[in-house]
Amino acid sequence: MFGTGILRIKQAYVNEIVSPKFKVTPNALVVILPVLNVADDLSANEWQVLAQFEADKPLSKRQLVAQTNLSASKISRILPNLVEKNLLTKIGAGRATQYHNNQGNTK
Repeated sequence: MFGTGILRIKQAYVNEIVSPKFKVTPNALVVILPVLNVADDLSANEWQVLAQFEADKPLSKRQLVAQTNLSASKISRILPNLVEKNLLTKIGAGRATQYHNNQGNTK
């Protein structure tokens, strides 16, 4: 029963907002599994914002507005909540502010 692991992993995340990522390199297969029970108290919009982050790729508020179709004011309310819950880290200030995912969740 070899070779069914990736299919089983994908099936486990089929009804989730976030999904696992698979990176193939010449020497390895890297599987990044998003944590699903980190914060059960997250709203659908907060999950939608978190789902936009890839590992080690910070995003700005402007990028999140474009990717989620949520309003800039809604994103502005969501981001501090996610920082307070220690799910995101704020990097920089002003228009140059970006956010980094602390959980390793990926799109």
